[in-house]
Amino acid sequence: MIAALRRTLADLLSPRLTWTLIKAVLLSALAYATVWGAAWWLIMRSQWANTEWLNQSLHVLGGLGVMVLSLILFPSAFGVVQALFIDGVADRIESKHYPELGAARGAAVWDGMIVALNVLALMVVVNLVMLPVYILGSIFLGAGMILFYAANGWLCGREYFVQVALRRMTRAETKLWTRANRSTLWLAGIAITLLGTVPLLNLAAPVVGCVFMVHIARTLRPPTAA
Repeated sequence: MIAALRRTLADLLSPRLTWTLIKAVLLSALAYATVWGAAWWLIMRSQWANTEWLNQSLHVLGGLGVMVLSLILFPSAFGVVQALFIDGVADRIESKHYPELGAARGAAVWDGMIVALNVLALMVVVNLVMLPVYILGSIFLGAGMILFYAANGWLCGREYFVQVALRRMTRAETKLWTRANRSTLWLAGIAITLLGTVPLLNLAAPVVGCVFMVHIARTLRPPTAA
């Protein structure tokens, strides 16, 4: 895991990824603006109390809630952005570090997008349902944040791996490898989710996560060894 992280940081400094990183940051900024707008609409359109003055006051406080909610939901959009860059980024990293693998057969952008959209919907639902738990849990020594990173790390790690793995494996093979490496993928997903909640740095998270998962994939145990 540490070796994969070191290689990822070194790769990000490569001129070969500069333009891809810029495009990903711009798309991530657009995705964040979309999530922020949706969070604003959700909070401001909700009727929090029957008394008008109290409801207006709660809406004012809702401005802070928008920032928190958008940060919570933003990691859900990573996979959609990553699906647009996965083949190009993964090809560059594999040709540099793992030339023995040869050329990947690749995966249709739509296949990766389907995976991303499915996980996006699941992550949005999970986070909205868990939001009261996150808030209450934060009162107890940050337990809410631990739950947040645990839940999103689980989903994010699986999503990133599936998108990377589909370039070389069938869906059935991908499932077997996922089951055999649950813990590693979970920890990798937590690392990606953690990056995704750091303002500004989170805009680069889709590309960083893609590079990181390409390196992580090379460390995984084959299903027969599980």
